[in-house]
Amino acid sequence: MKSRFVLAGWVGLLALVSGSCSNTNSVVTGTGTGFLWVLTQGDQMVTAYNVSLANGVAGQVGTSVPTGAGPIAIAITPAGDALFVANRDDNTVSAYTVNTDGSLIFPCSAVGCNKFAASPVAGTPLALAIDPAGKFLFVANQASQSLFPPPPLSPDSVTVFSIQGAALTYVGAFPSIGNGPAGLVASPNGNYLYVANQYASTVSILSYDINGTLTQAPTSPITVGTNPSGLAFSRCAGTTTATITTNDCPTAAPPGYLFVANTGSNNVSIFSACTQITTACPSANGTLTQIPGSPVPAGVGPISFMVNQARDLVYVVDHGSFQITQYQYNSASGFLNALSPATASTGASPLTGGITSDGNWIFIPNNGGSSLSVYAVGVGGQLNTGTAVPLVGQPSAVLIR
Repeated sequence: MKSRFVLAGWVGLLALVSGSCSNTNSVVTGTGTGFLWVLTQGDQMVTAYNVSLANGVAGQVGTSVPTGAGPIAIAITPAGDALFVANRDDNTVSAYTVNTDGSLIFPCSAVGCNKFAASPVAGTPLALAIDPAGKFLFVANQASQSLFPPPPLSPDSVTVFSIQGAALTYVGAFPSIGNGPAGLVASPNGNYLYVANQYASTVSILSYDINGTLTQAPTSPITVGTNPSGLAFSRCAGTTTATITTNDCPTAAPPGYLFVANTGSNNVSIFSACTQITTACPSANGTLTQIPGSPVPAGVGPISFMVNQARDLVYVVDHGSFQITQYQYNSASGFLNALSPATASTGASPLTGGITSDGNWIFIPNNGGSSLSVYAVGVGGQLNTGTAVPLVGQPSAVLIR
């Protein structure tokens, strides 16, 4: 049976949408249905919802299914047929089959449910990434969560699994070449993986071969801001003349830009990523080059990004100041210019959120406030006043497809 979030919250959202057309930040609405998955740490569950792209209303699909202890990160295959959750407190990854309606199947048997050890070195899994071909799952394992020296006693690593449906096969655990891996992103094209090293304040550049073996690039690691955590690629990164279809991407292969959320220095570093051949990148080798004007200011404790794939807009979750910083993205230079107003308020202790494929709705889990903030994206890119929907279980991450 389908259920709704707290009705009062959705009534407020619908009123906001219907009344917004008279102001300068009126809402662009779409059609169709998106999929939303929410992790909750208090009850150790993941729940699937359908989202109306016309009004942002979400209805639950199927029943909530269990995760491991302390679910903190979530990823889905490019085909949308399998979903994975990193469980911070028991060092495992949960694997699920995704039905066509977005509901999840968590295979269990007499010997237990479908969980995989995140690392043989007992690292704490904090982030997940899947390569564009859907062949490999990468897991960032942090050996210690201490913010102070000495370095962790056991190795930091990136674990690699090969993916077969919702099943994972262990490939190996490789040194992250940095202290405290906290974020991962795979390049949209080319076999490159980027790792944010929280305690070293660096980003590692790794290549991977057809077997999933990781190799550090000659220019790796590079210095970024203080305590980096979140990573994301720009809109249209990885597109080619042959693959451009919609979303108003340039007809020539654009440079891909990598955004780095520097939690400790309250800013965002921006790099041109040489992952495909362009005028500025005659040989694709994964190299990162910081752009002029980088880093740009953010709120307190930026941790993750939501890149609008329909328009040149980027949003950063500021965990420490309970805000979202909103930017206009310059696709030619990679620069991020703050919108006016520059921020939108969230609930307490926001974590990794998501944005619908049409770019019109944003969902943010408020881990400290046990709620979900829902925003409509205005025509100028600014977020309308968010509606905080109560959600039991301390939501810790959102994934939208």
